[in-house]
Amino acid sequence: MIKGRHVSLHTLEETHLEDVYHILMNDDIGNCFSTTYQEIRFGGLVEFLYTTEPGTNSKAFTIVHEDKNIGFVTLNNIHPIRRSAYIGIVGISPKDQNGMHGVDALRTLIRYSFDILNLRRLYSHTFGDNTKMKSLYKLGGWTLEGTEREYTYRNGEWLDKEIWAVLRSEYKEK
Repeated sequence: MIKGRHVSLHTLEETHLEDVYHILMNDDIGNCFSTTYQEIRFGGLVEFLYTTEPGTNSKAFTIVHEDKNIGFVTLNNIHPIRRSAYIGIVGISPKDQNGMHGVDALRTLIRYSFDILNLRRLYSHTFGDNTKMKSLYKLGGWTLEGTEREYTYRNGEWLDKEIWAVLRSEYKEK
């Protein structure tokens, strides 16, 4: 368990999959991640779990607040030589999005990545219309590094993909 100020991160286990699945299948959340989230089936989450076992290049965590799973986050492409990793998904249940749970989860994962894993760079992507995720990045001290214009087509419009990153040398926990 990795303790934050208001939430804690627990290694994602098979018993958490149903909670994660329901969060991901919420249209407000799933639309933020990819154009194909609707294709994920419960069995696909089980497969996802087994690709993030200890010792691999990925880790997945459930976000816990007051003994309740309220979301999940992944740390992928952990590269020991470049000392970088990709934060793949930060999903918080819509009813738990008020407050600072997402910010705390992201900051806790950053602290874990820099202090425990000894990484020096974290990066992530989001679609240009994902204002909630962009707010999380800004509150977490991330920098917008670039934009892939008209990256994907969803719901009748072309969306940009933004590339965000935070460096250990620039990060100051608030």
